[in-house]
Parts: sequence; structure tokens; C-alpha cells
Amino acid sequence: MRPFRLLGPYRPSLRIVREGGENPSGTNQLSLKFLTRVHESYRIEGAADLASPDWITGLNIMGTGATVSEALPPATDKARYYRLECLDQP
Repeated sequence: MRPFRLLGPYRPSLRIVREGGENPSGTNQLSLKFLTRVHESYRIEGAADLASPDWITGLNIMGTGATVSEALPPATDKARYYRLECLDQP
């Protein structure tokens, strides 16, 4: 019998992907992609500055065990930063 092993905290990897076509505003369409775990909740937040204390929640997603792809709105800032949080972690 194999011993029970406790796994460390799950840290999902967030990828920004440039899709093939352009969106209606004429710019390239970007998407956020990440692998989810079944029945775990995730939150995507964005900010124009990494040091900002005011990150804006863009989306809350329930995991399905599949890769999630969410299209980003056209950028209005020179730079935009995104972070992904798994809400079911202790």
C-alpha cells in the first residue's frame, strides 16, 4: 500500500495568448488561459500598475478541470497587469 502524500498549495499558471484575428477595434485579441481544478473558484484581477493596491476584479470562475480561456477587453492603458487567485486555498 502506498503512503498518503499531502500535496502543496495549487498555484495555477496564467498565460496571456494572442489570438489569430483582430477584434472590432482593430487591435489583436488577447485571452487569458489557465487550467482549473474541478469545483475550485478562481478570480482574475487587473491593474495598470503592479504596485497598485487597487486591483480590479474582472471575473470569478468556477473550475471544471479543463483549461479556461477568457477574452480580454481592448486595453486602455499603456500597460496592463493580470493576476489569478485560487479562492479555495487555505
